[in-house]
Amino acid sequence: MLHMNGCKKNDTMILCFTVISCVQNCLSEAIMFRDVVTIKGFRSLLLQMLIALILGALVFSTLVYRQQQNMKQNTQKPEGVTTVTIDLSSQIGTSQFMIGVTRTQLDQGPMTPLGHQLMREAVAIQNVFINGWGTSDPEPSKGHYDWSSLDARVKDIQSDGSQAIISLCCAPDWMKGSSNIEAAPLPQHYSDFAQLAAQVVARYRTVKIFQVWNELKGFNGNYQVYTTLYNDVYDAVKAVRPDAKLGGPYLGVLPGLPAEDRAVYTYWLNNKLGGDYILLDGGPLLGARTDEFNSTFFSDWINWIREQPYGGATLPIGWAEAYTRGLPDNSSISANHYNATFADDTISNIKLGVSYALQWGASSPHGVTENPDIPETMMTDSGQPTPMFYSMKDFKNYFGPGTPLYRTAVSSPNVTALASRAKTMLVNHLPSNQIITVNGTTLNLAPYEVLIINTSGG
Repeated sequence: MLHMNGCKKNDTMILCFTVISCVQNCLSEAIMFRDVVTIKGFRSLLLQMLIALILGALVFSTLVYRQQQNMKQNTQKPEGVTTVTIDLSSQIGTSQFMIGVTRTQLDQGPMTPLGHQLMREAVAIQNVFINGWGTSDPEPSKGHYDWSSLDARVKDIQSDGSQAIISLCCAPDWMKGSSNIEAAPLPQHYSDFAQLAAQVVARYRTVKIFQVWNELKGFNGNYQVYTTLYNDVYDAVKAVRPDAKLGGPYLGVLPGLPAEDRAVYTYWLNNKLGGDYILLDGGPLLGARTDEFNSTFFSDWINWIREQPYGGATLPIGWAEAYTRGLPDNSSISANHYNATFADDTISNIKLGVSYALQWGASSPHGVTENPDIPETMMTDSGQPTPMFYSMKDFKNYFGPGTPLYRTAVSSPNVTALASRAKTMLVNHLPSNQIITVNGTTLNLAPYEVLIINTSGG
């Protein structure tokens, strides 16, 4: 009896046994004809052997074809593959998001020709303070103004093609009786500070968004007194520019929704005279997260605010300072590592409906810093881009305000996906390669890679 390896499927087995039967018949007839050699007998034997050879060739071709198909399927769906499914029939929301930075006195990169171009390509909004962190006192004495420093910074921001945001902080020394930049104005000078704020919004009419103060500096946690100052500023600003958008309370919040932090927002929402933005400041703390990716810090705060009355459910939300704190990494791919955590956190904010998020500072000497709060900036001080620059550019170009967002399903917690009809962003959480399929298309993600691709079917 003849045997053939691989004849396991029913249809293949039928073909195999057919060939075997034909061959055996041919052999039997060859024995029968060994003593009788006639033309008719020879032709019959030859025909049967030819049929057997043809069937054998068919069986061989079938086996080869099936082996190739199995190899192709194994290549397309390797073991451990992560599957990403994008459902373009299910819109989950519309992006409101603008990516931005706060310019500080340490930012040298944006002042270089190359850095100036990088800002233009990747930054939608830039924030500047009226006094401090790169700008000087705009009102050295009461009623005497010096706008030179603030004028120069706003002009530079707008020359980058960015939308400017101005933070109404900090107060001139004569309003606070101190040279400490972080001191709050004295209560008797709240009205003076409010009038300074009105002068600012009247001067910079192309600026739409104004952040009131910074992290309750100088108020020693007294959010009631801060809200009094905020209301004075609100009244003065709206009197000269009703179109100006004001936001507060700009508190540095901690993970876990501490009661003392929630109290600030509850009081401000309940007692503000009006408001156009709710401002937060913060990011996951290294000691307070079990997973460097998929942090719930941003979603915890946004979802809680959306449950509050008096504007909590409806007012736009901005991160006046957004911090991505990656775990320490001294490897050669640390910049990719920190960029991946940045992209993951930013995707979370986009899906949560956040209006903007500002990174603190645009440049650092080497791009990757030793500061755990700001492990990476978008460029070096010489204007060289970091991986973070490319992610910011993609967020600006492909996921800006008005972009419809679509449902994604990811089979592994080690990949994050964000999809519009045109583009999809994929984030690898691991320091190793990952093979993924996106709507059936196989891709390789390099360690900590943030990849932008055309959306399949878009």
